[in-house]
Amino acid sequence: MRIAIVTASIGHGHNSVAFALKEALLNENSNNCVEVFDILDDSKLYQLVTSVYLEVISKTPYLYSKVFHWSQHYQKTNSIVNLLSFLSLKILKNIKSSFQPDAFIFTHPIPAMCYNNNKLRVPAYTVITDYAYHHFWFNPKVAGYFVASPEIKRQLEKNKFPSKNIFNTGLPIKKSFTSNNMKNSLHNSNISEKPLVLVMGGGFGIGPLKGIVDELEKIQLPFQAVVITGKNESLYQDILKSIENKTKDRWKVISFTDEIHTLMKKSSLLISKAGAITLTEAQISGLPTIIYKPIPGHEEENARFVCQQGWATWVKKSEELISITSKLLSSAEELEAMKKKSSLYSKPFAASNICRIISNYIEAPLRRSL
Repeated sequence: MRIAIVTASIGHGHNSVAFALKEALLNENSNNCVEVFDILDDSKLYQLVTSVYLEVISKTPYLYSKVFHWSQHYQKTNSIVNLLSFLSLKILKNIKSSFQPDAFIFTHPIPAMCYNNNKLRVPAYTVITDYAYHHFWFNPKVAGYFVASPEIKRQLEKNKFPSKNIFNTGLPIKKSFTSNNMKNSLHNSNISEKPLVLVMGGGFGIGPLKGIVDELEKIQLPFQAVVITGKNESLYQDILKSIENKTKDRWKVISFTDEIHTLMKKSSLLISKAGAITLTEAQISGLPTIIYKPIPGHEEENARFVCQQGWATWVKKSEELISITSKLLSSAEELEAMKKKSSLYSKPFAASNICRIISNYIEAPLRRSL
């Protein structure tokens, strides 16, 4: 079985889902041929798109929120969307010609939006990588949807998409998050027995991480903190400099790392914005979470969804961040209660379930022809 997984490098979560699915497909059958394609693979286009995206969400988040909510009700007929769809469809045609897939899997709305089965003659499946629906994900021509919330399923049904082809599987994450193996970690020997607070800002190191460090330093309780700055090198250097005058041995700063699964399993508490994949990884790791200053729009919707489940809480002011963090670090019982709630909602086998469903759909016509 040949599968082309198509993503776009706008936000780390889309790529993370793509590679989690690739891992699961290869684990399911080592004879599967699976490739991940990035429609922003062109370095100049990637730099342009990501720089604009980061500039808007970091400096004018209110504008981003306005555009997000406005676009929920805006028809996909403007020239920019049409141009984007044209370019993306061209890329999908090239993938079909060069790779000859049995199916596409989309983990970003841009390729999902432009897909046309009449022109490609290859079935496609879309994995919606948020807990909330945005209509840019919708395309009636795809063969099926994989979603992470009942509300997204209802929205797709409202748009007349067949219910039998919508699967509430949860979001796929890498197998390392469902494994108990933490040996040979680079960080094992550097983390004390004090409660560990993990501070994250996504793959791009977005959000007020430096401000969070300043606020947490005011807490009098004993704890250790690991701050993940992602691919944001300037933020990494800024925080390294800022902790020079802070409590000795409390702070550790790490740039982009492949050991998030290990850190989450060793942590008592996560403080983060509200990227859906980070939240899913925390949920499956049984990690109580404080959401602080999520990106307006889709991340606020993600925050509302997980806070309703009881294993995460959303704080909106710095004073609240200090008080809630102190309260949770002082109460092993409350942390344990949040951890138990996370297990009630987690779907750790989403990736393998998605792969199994797609494999069954693809192989069914082959079995009938034998």
